[in-house]
Amino acid sequence: DPDGENARRALQRTGGSFPGGHVPDMGSGLMNLPPSILNNPNIPPEVISNLQAGRLGSTIFVANLDFKVGWKKLKEVFSIAGTVKRADIKEDKDGKSRGMGTVTFEQAIEA
Repeated sequence: DPDGENARRALQRTGGSFPGGHVPDMGSGLMNLPPSILNNPNIPPEVISNLQAGRLGSTIFVANLDFKVGWKKLKEVFSIAGTVKRADIKEDKDGKSRGMGTVTFEQAIEA
């Protein structure tokens, strides 16, 4: 969501705004998240709430991969977002890539 459109829609649904680029309605219970997360207008408030509550996992599913992409390349690319603990490519019974995989990060916020 490079333009923050999903965040804007979420804020419109909840009646929020972007005063000074801050995410609205953040209670004191969310203070253990870094300001770079709390003040990021591209992260919808419900995502921040779910992060705080521990309801978001640290593994993502990646589809539409080139069949030549291996786990090492997948890990390398997603390392830009955070510390990757594991990257796997799903394979068919012959050991060939199915064009999809999973990436497990150290922390849910990285995912």
